[in-house]
Amino acid sequence: MAFTRITEDDLQGKGVIGQPEVPGLSTLEMQQSVEQIVREVAIPGINRLAEELEAATGAAGIGMERPAGMPEEVPAHVQGITAAHIENRENPHGVTAAQVGAYTRQETDAAIDNKVVEIGAGDMARAVYAANGEPGVVDAAVHARAADDGVKLYTHTRSGTVHEFTGSGASGRALMTADVQEGDTFSVNGQPVTAWMGAEDAAAMMAGQPYTGRWVSFVTDAEAGTLNFEGGGGLVTVTGLAADRVTVGTTVTVNQGAKTVEKVEGTVNGYFVYFTNSGCKASFSGKTGSGINSAASGGVTSAGANFGNRDAFSVSGSIVCPIDGVLTKFSGWSGGTIYVNGTGADTGTQVKTGDVIGGYLSGGAGGLGVAAFITPVQ
Repeated sequence: MAFTRITEDDLQGKGVIGQPEVPGLSTLEMQQSVEQIVREVAIPGINRLAEELEAATGAAGIGMERPAGMPEEVPAHVQGITAAHIENRENPHGVTAAQVGAYTRQETDAAIDNKVVEIGAGDMARAVYAANGEPGVVDAAVHARAADDGVKLYTHTRSGTVHEFTGSGASGRALMTADVQEGDTFSVNGQPVTAWMGAEDAAAMMAGQPYTGRWVSFVTDAEAGTLNFEGGGGLVTVTGLAADRVTVGTTVTVNQGAKTVEKVEGTVNGYFVYFTNSGCKASFSGKTGSGINSAASGGVTSAGANFGNRDAFSVSGSIVCPIDGVLTKFSGWSGGTIYVNGTGADTGTQVKTGDVIGGYLSGGAGGLGVAAFITPVQ
């Protein structure tokens, strides 16, 4: 049997051969013209050949006639055996890896292990503990292993005012993805919890601090509904802060996070200085200027005397001004001049912190002196 062939007659009038340089065809018509031979001649010809080969007379067409006397079912049977052998993936001929130049399973495992070690060493050689502070491959592995040693790795997200921690295990750590603001709330695996840092509210303690990009550790108690962050440690201890050391109109506030732990309103009206023939004195005072002047008229002559509501302290000839303010000279004292940085001063003179204030007495008898009150500039 002869198989059907594609001839020149089949190709006549098809394809782009013989068309003018400008075919004058639409896009679709040009596409169809380019593929016309393939679609209308080649593909049908191949399909026709396949049908002819599959026919009962196909074998004869390629010189493979069934020998005389062979039963008709034998070729089909042989073909089935051949197909089954081809599909057999169990290596029926016992071909070895060495025969085909392939790795054995043991050699493959060893090659993979060596490559893993090589990659790990390369990571460290390339400084994956990066100098820019960004975590590298090894850093991530260390964190992951640490999280498996009883402290589990959680993830943190912030939606609105809610900080969500997702993970498992009573002890956890998480990389913060946002800062905490006062009034924010916390949730663990979708369940609202009360969050503490030490004995204080966690949001108040963490507010105002740069937590984004930092790791936090905590213990969570699902039954109690609590989330306990490491940190805190009690209130801030403040020493040496008293109202009679702060001027009137000034408020000193000490915060821990967003929580106010100490607040002091000043009670000192100013700073009193006086000079006598026995020395010079300076005192914080809660009294008004007129009260000091009146008291001064009664006589303060001793270098060891007290004045106002603070103990006076002795200096030799001058004092260093501790505040910015305005000076008021008292005329109730007999004879003497107040100097600021060596220049005579009177009521209304502006003084600054660090100015040197001195006094000059005109007489040597006891009771003589000169005084001034410095009102702070608020």
